[in-house]
Amino acid sequence: MLRKFKIFFNKGDSSVVDKIERSDFFFLKRIYQGKKIKLLTSGKSMWPTIKEGQIIIVEVVTSQKLNLQIRKNDTIAFYAKSEKKIIAHRVIDKREKGNIFYYRTKGDNIKSKDLVVVSSKYILGKVLI
Repeated sequence: MLRKFKIFFNKGDSSVVDKIERSDFFFLKRIYQGKKIKLLTSGKSMWPTIKEGQIIIVEVVTSQKLNLQIRKNDTIAFYAKSEKKIIAHRVIDKREKGNIFYYRTKGDNIKSKDLVVVSSKYILGKVLI
């Protein structure tokens, strides 16, 4: 499995798989913690900031520094459980409840905010466009 992720993320022209299992996401987050990875985008939810087919750089944020490194208006990459894929959207609000941070996100090209609030454990990292 490690080899699969290394091959996947070392290719500059590969895209995020349509479906990624939760266990694979946590494995991915763990092995790339503190590093930068390239992802190819799909969709138009972040247009014009991020265009469809654009390669973005995601700095995989360590769990210990997550609440310090991610702020309102940052763009983050996170795992959407319901869709089983990684999404990049902008943080519009940040809250803490019981030592866990939660982030409200929204696509720049979408009128409404995302329905689901993202828990810090599902954040892959900060997008460095």
